[in-house]
Amino acid sequence: MKIEFSKPFKFEDQTYEAIELKLEDLTGEDMLAVNKQFASEGLFSLAPSADMNFHVFLAARASKQPIEFFKQMPAKEFANVVQSVSNFLML
Repeated sequence: MKIEFSKPFKFEDQTYEAIELKLEDLTGEDMLAVNKQFASEGLFSLAPSADMNFHVFLAARASKQPIEFFKQMPAKEFANVVQSVSNFLML
């Protein structure tokens, strides 16, 4: 799934106009690894699949970008990514 940004976003001297989230390529093993990473950061949720932080960890895994990429993203783009991951998980 490709998410187009409303305006270019600069991260580590590279400008991005979109991000490719290969969510459909993730496996159960990926989901477990993300859950482990999520917990290792001291985060906890009764429903990780509905948690914004979990969605960011999953987006990072699906895009092969670091978590910092998403944390530094403009709020509008961040919200779009989080909502896209949420929609994917709920379908």
